[in-house]
Amino acid sequence: MSQSGSGSNSSPDFKGDSDVATKPSSKSKFKALKKALGFGKKGEMSDREKRKREKKRMKNEIKQEKANFKRWQKEKNIERGREQYSYLQDLRRKSLRLDLYNVEDLKIRALKEMEIRWRVEDELAKGELEDRLRRLKSKEQHQISTANKGEQLRGQESKVTDEISTEEAKSLLRQSPKKSSKLPVVSGEIKPMPSKMRMMMSWDNECCKEWIWDYLEDHYGKYGDRSYLRYQVKHTNWFRGQGMFEMTEEEWEDWLGYPGVLVYWRLQSISVEEGP
Repeated sequence: MSQSGSGSNSSPDFKGDSDVATKPSSKSKFKALKKALGFGKKGEMSDREKRKREKKRMKNEIKQEKANFKRWQKEKNIERGREQYSYLQDLRRKSLRLDLYNVEDLKIRALKEMEIRWRVEDELAKGELEDRLRRLKSKEQHQISTANKGEQLRGQESKVTDEISTEEAKSLLRQSPKKSSKLPVVSGEIKPMPSKMRMMMSWDNECCKEWIWDYLEDHYGKYGDRSYLRYQVKHTNWFRGQGMFEMTEEEWEDWLGYPGVLVYWRLQSISVEEGP
């Protein structure tokens, strides 16, 4: 009886030891199966999530830039309205000792100068906004391209390392054209000159003067000092088409005042336009 009891007690102990001994082997096989099927790649999932968050952050920055510009426009409109109202009130007080014709003439000229100055401010602000948005979008494209390339390289490295030894994998990756290829640098890309700019740079003096005057007629308005501008443009014989694009903003302003600044920014926009 005692022997059978001892035998019955020893049997469960042996079975329990056997179960414990076999568990590591089962886990290792399960891990190998998961790896073979492509599960458990936490690094790749983390990279995708990181790229997704970065893309969302860049979109939020672009959205914030546009919101800031709208807020700036609203504040500027209020400020300009106050400036205009203050000027008109001051002009009414002075009208008692000025001729009525002169008052009207002063009002027309002053309001037109304000309009031109505000238009230049708007053009400058829009240009700065477009530059910031262009840089943000270029940065986003570069980051996406870099992340995609890095993920391809990591996937290739993981696949090769699973199939052959670590040393052989390193050797193959060093010889791989994908490993040695350069990533595109969006921000450093040199864009071809727009076709419209190429055409204008070949213009002679008369073509340049005709284009400048046509542009000023469309944008300077009805009450500007058109006779002075016409004289300045008509008697200019010192530049060609290329010279228009080489002139600085200060040089345009010294030559034609605020209208010259408008011409300068129109030329700047032509220099970055794409397409035929």
